Amino acid sequence: MPGKTDLPDASQQLAQAGRLLAQGHPDAAVAWCESVLSAQADNADALHLLGVAALQQGQAQRAIGLMDRALALQPERADFYANRGLAWQALADMARALHDLDRAVALDPASATAHFNQGVARHQQRAYDLAWASYEAALALAPTSVPTLINSGAVLQALGQWPAAVQRYDQALALAPDHPDAHSNRGVALGVLGQYDAALASAQRAVVLQPTSAQHHYNLGNALRDLHQYEDAVAAYDHALALQAGYVQAHSNRGVALQKLGRLGHAIVSYDRAIALDGQAAHAHYNRGTVLHELQQLNAAIGSYDRALQAQPDYPEAHWNKALALLLGGDLAQGLPLYEWRWHARNQGPSAPVFTEPLWLGTKALAGKTLLLHAEQGLGDTLMFCRYAELLRSWGARVLLEVPQPLNRLLQGLDGVDQLLVQGQARGNFDLHCPLMSLPLAVQTYRNNAPKGQAAPLDTLLPNAQGAYLAADGGLRAQWQATLENATTQALERLPRVGIVWRGSSTYANDHNRSLPLAELLAHLPQSCQYVALQKVPTAGDAATLQANLHILQMGHGLSDFADTAALLACLDHVVCVDTAVAHLAGAMGLATSLLLPFTPDWRWQLGRSDSPWYPTLRLYRQQQRLQWGAPLQALARDLGATRPGLKAPR
Repeated sequence: MPGKTDLPDASQQLAQAGRLLAQGHPDAAVAWCESVLSAQADNADALHLLGVAALQQGQAQRAIGLMDRALALQPERADFYANRGLAWQALADMARALHDLDRAVALDPASATAHFNQGVARHQQRAYDLAWASYEAALALAPTSVPTLINSGAVLQALGQWPAAVQRYDQALALAPDHPDAHSNRGVALGVLGQYDAALASAQRAVVLQPTSAQHHYNLGNALRDLHQYEDAVAAYDHALALQAGYVQAHSNRGVALQKLGRLGHAIVSYDRAIALDGQAAHAHYNRGTVLHELQQLNAAIGSYDRALQAQPDYPEAHWNKALALLLGGDLAQGLPLYEWRWHARNQGPSAPVFTEPLWLGTKALAGKTLLLHAEQGLGDTLMFCRYAELLRSWGARVLLEVPQPLNRLLQGLDGVDQLLVQGQARGNFDLHCPLMSLPLAVQTYRNNAPKGQAAPLDTLLPNAQGAYLAADGGLRAQWQATLENATTQALERLPRVGIVWRGSSTYANDHNRSLPLAELLAHLPQSCQYVALQKVPTAGDAATLQANLHILQMGHGLSDFADTAALLACLDHVVCVDTAVAHLAGAMGLATSLLLPFTPDWRWQLGRSDSPWYPTLRLYRQQQRLQWGAPLQALARDLGATRPGLKAPR
């Protein structure tokens, strides 16, 4: 700083201080401010700028004291209120911050900066609608403000308006093509929209532009995880944690990637690190519960879900997965009510249907009412729970059943159904509705509320558990019988015909656990049977296996819907399958069926038993170790070797 005799006037000195503060040099700015104050102790601008310097130096409380003095001298200065509001923000006193920032806007409504700062404070308070209004006001005054465009995009994300958020980030990047935050946030939004490759490109660009940002590496990890590139995702999370060791969410999501790689012990370590940093990290407790669930440690899993719910009582996935753990353990009384959390708007499960008619969960009488039962989730679920129609009609309801098109022909004439509907067609009038998988809860509730003497028909939650409730069409069965006879090599004694299904839908999240390669299945099957492949679209590897085993009859390509599948199954002596809709169809038809189950199966198969209360003709073959099919396949081969034409396998 020049000597006193060379000093410019106060306004020039303060202008120099302002320039230094804008450049991020608060120490140098202090000298100019103090020079002015040495001559003019009550110079409000000097006090204010000295307060700004203190704020930049991390001395928020001192900054507030200086700005208080400035405001006492000039109480109508919007910029003084704005910067004192930022100081209150630094102290996490959001009530006082918003008071000052609102005052700044009121005093200078033409200031884009005032509106922007007000928006930031509202944003931090999660008052997203108000924050949006502030940012919009700022953009009306300064439409090319890149920070405002980026922040408004973040608000749109918080409001779930993901396409609009992407548009805001695109606007920001048109003005500042190398802005790392815009690229990073854009990648997050694109990931939510399912544009995973584009999301990865944005996340990678952000990391290149700002490699020292832990958040950018974290977002890159999420983009890689969405593309199932789990090893690379772990590496990205490790980069984030090297830059910010206390990054709780990075520890937690690192655990998710490790869990997907099957490294469950390492995943738990990551979750435990997140929890050690923040005991209220609901996502870490929840994720930890899913690992314990996968390890069949159900009580421990429920404990972790409960910890997640203590931290965040409205955590829908934690409620839903707690329900799945309870149901898997056989606790239907506690599990079924919690299972209704699958419909919560924030749950990543099935999308809730929209009805104006009331939901029926067993609390209202059915006599004289028209009840719509509607399918949800998988085809197997529909086959499993359509059994309730007959029971509901016996209570006086007129029953409508809405199902996916592939089940339409099969379910025509199902006992208890007054009208069968296909999803997408007009429903007509009805009084009440119930999703199929809510029926066990509704039936239990209805039974508990029934007047004394009327509960006898409700002694079980499993109507039709003792017998078949679906049957193949006789004409279709005859056609498939002829097809099989024509395809079978003539032999002195017909071998038992065994249908095989070894893979489920690849879109199912847990398909990698329940499915297995055809070659692995064939390696264990006895040669004393004629095998009939029911797989509609084999993978490339399985197609090659079929080509090398021409003695296997390939019938899957001829199955147009489940009426065809049922007719073909009715021609077989036995069915071997993994957990797919075919298992439910075979069970509902009362056919001898061997069901191969992963170590931790879907809840309806429960644990530790070789039979199913839902389907008496099913025998269950369970993995004894995760992802290891050897033991169940050996047991299956032993039992299947005793199969004879027209006879059920030993039980």
